[in-house]
Amino acid sequence: MERPVSEDLIIDCDTGSDDAIALLVGALHPDLNLIAITTVAGNCPIEVTTLNTLKVLESAEIPGVPVYRGAEGPLVGPPIDRSPGWPQDLDLPEPSRTAEPMHAVDFLVETLASAEAPITIAAVGPLTNLALAFRMRPGIVSKIGRLAIMGGGIGITNISASAEANIFWDPEAADVVFRAGVPIELFPLDATHMAPVTSDDVARWAVAGTPAALTAAAFLPERIHMYESKMPVEGGGAPVHDALAVGALVDPDLVRFERANVEIELDGTLTRGRTVVDQRPHLFLASQPKNARVAVWADRERFLDFLTEIFHSQESGDRDG
Repeated sequence: MERPVSEDLIIDCDTGSDDAIALLVGALHPDLNLIAITTVAGNCPIEVTTLNTLKVLESAEIPGVPVYRGAEGPLVGPPIDRSPGWPQDLDLPEPSRTAEPMHAVDFLVETLASAEAPITIAAVGPLTNLALAFRMRPGIVSKIGRLAIMGGGIGITNISASAEANIFWDPEAADVVFRAGVPIELFPLDATHMAPVTSDDVARWAVAGTPAALTAAAFLPERIHMYESKMPVEGGGAPVHDALAVGALVDPDLVRFERANVEIELDGTLTRGRTVVDQRPHLFLASQPKNARVAVWADRERFLDFLTEIFHSQESGDRDG
């Protein structure tokens, strides 16, 4: 797939530890021009996801990327209780700046409506901001060149026996987005679990001594310990789901895609929030349109090399916008 030399990117996130790595990739990769970050409630309440985002940017010495605070809860019902014991506030210094005064949804609508060229969006949290923006101004969907979504699971789930957290926390929003006609690249747990990061990887990055590497080394060990002690993955370490979604924007060989129809279950007592991925190969059986490219495999070694290059190549102060 051909890409522009520098692809304008907005990251919509609920910043915890894996979102943080995605932010570093988006801000530092030379083929991406991170024009803004919008935050949403998900991993943490909105005030924490926004604070974490600002912390990551300042700790990694990435100035000039505006942050817009977004939706505080899902389209329907109250916010979902988060998993007890899961760390929320990233252990990084307090930032010296705050989020922009404009609401994230208003920013998305205005920016997309006025865009002269397609904008790429990486949505790595609940899809509430995007759903609200699409409802407010349906025509903006034509301004999105690609929409990378980290969410869902085919054979692997986490927040329930049927669902992955980003989709489960706002399934109505996900339903709006998947029906909107946007070119979607979906990164489910099945792919992200194939590319975990280990303590040895983090130690190797820390040796680089760059602000981004040291920032990652400050919070990834806790994530790795949490996974290895409570929900181990094959090969050890911890997946950094969101970073794979952003990385594949510029290196599509990190994953293998299959086209499929994806729909969101809204009603099931046991299956609410499930991403129903129809992988049936025969058109007469799978009659619904294939509305997404779904990552079904990830190249762990290539992904780790990709992250290593990001962390080692940063020069302090080399990004001013």
